[in-house]
Amino acid sequence: MPIGGFISPAERKVAEALVKLPRARMIYMHPWGMAGYKPGGHVATECLATGRTLVLSGFPDSVPRVATRENCLRNNAWAQAIAAGLGRPQ
Repeated sequence: MPIGGFISPAERKVAEALVKLPRARMIYMHPWGMAGYKPGGHVATECLATGRTLVLSGFPDSVPRVATRENCLRNNAWAQAIAAGLGRPQ
């Protein structure tokens, strides 16, 4: 199951391709807090509406919705740990 932030143009293309696959699922990880989160765009809306997407964040709600390089790198490390079955690294 693909897991990540799907922020870069290449990652967004992967997410768009997943939406077209009828049984595909994904884990979407925000590199910011979840305060005030509302799905946007057709990819997020369609995947969430069909129950094929799990949305997660390892950041507290106080982290603003800005995809900083540091947050994206930390987010990617968490995604790799989850994919490897290791849980959240410190």
